[in-house]
Amino acid sequence: NRVRARVGGLALCALIIVDLNVFGSAFKNGTVHPENDYVLDPKILSELRSNPPSDVFRVSAREGSVMLLKRNHGLYSGIMQCEGFDPLNLKRKSPAAPTSGDVIDLMNIRYSVVVDIPKQQASLRKNNPQYPFARLLLKTRISTEDTVAQFMQSGAVDFSKEVVLEKNVDIALPGSGNTSPSYHLECKEYTDNRIVFNVTTDQTAVLSVSEIWYPAWKAKIDGSSTEVYRANYCFRGVIVPVGTHTIEMYYESSAFIRGRWVTILTLILSFAGIVVIEIQKRRMKVKR
Repeated sequence: NRVRARVGGLALCALIIVDLNVFGSAFKNGTVHPENDYVLDPKILSELRSNPPSDVFRVSAREGSVMLLKRNHGLYSGIMQCEGFDPLNLKRKSPAAPTSGDVIDLMNIRYSVVVDIPKQQASLRKNNPQYPFARLLLKTRISTEDTVAQFMQSGAVDFSKEVVLEKNVDIALPGSGNTSPSYHLECKEYTDNRIVFNVTTDQTAVLSVSEIWYPAWKAKIDGSSTEVYRANYCFRGVIVPVGTHTIEMYYESSAFIRGRWVTILTLILSFAGIVVIEIQKRRMKVKR
């Protein structure tokens, strides 16, 4: 039995090693160190890298099959690439907009790829996005999950004044498409799992943030939980009442929390099982 157990354990270890190597084979770079593989001129790097929380923007370094930055370059260099990285590729990761210019504005893309087909050359163009990555809007347009992409691409939405939601809001908005709220909006903190805004507004409005909507992203206003709406197809929206407020967006995955407790419980039970087995072994030795 001991021999079988050892052989089984070795076979399991070998299977895990093979599985991890096969799964991660696409991410191997052989003997090339990332510092050498992701070399970028310091001046270009400083130009392409955001400076959160005061200056947040994106870089689109890919156009079809043309890539001016290596895959996952942003993870290493801190460049906020539109491509990002997610092993579970999200269905909605770019706004459904009528034109590429609208996409650039909505995603706050400061640099994007331009391909000169006759010359067979590609370069990065500096854009002037019309909208910041976070802003307040007064008017909402309501669509449904099935029709929102078609509705946004129809040209019927004025993205400078309107935000598209996929459910009715709980409170009444002014609904004026001709005026903008008088407000002050400042991003105080911007990290991978937490974004904090200070907001002062004279009208109830929607805080539209060009960050990907995902169920695990939650929000609080002045410490109280509030709903995060899916805005403009793939972004986040929060209703902000009149006055001065602190708005916090944070990542909190219930699946991760459950998994963590399952892991802790498994470790406790495993440790307890080992202790019980050792106690039983010692008792059997004493009896002998």
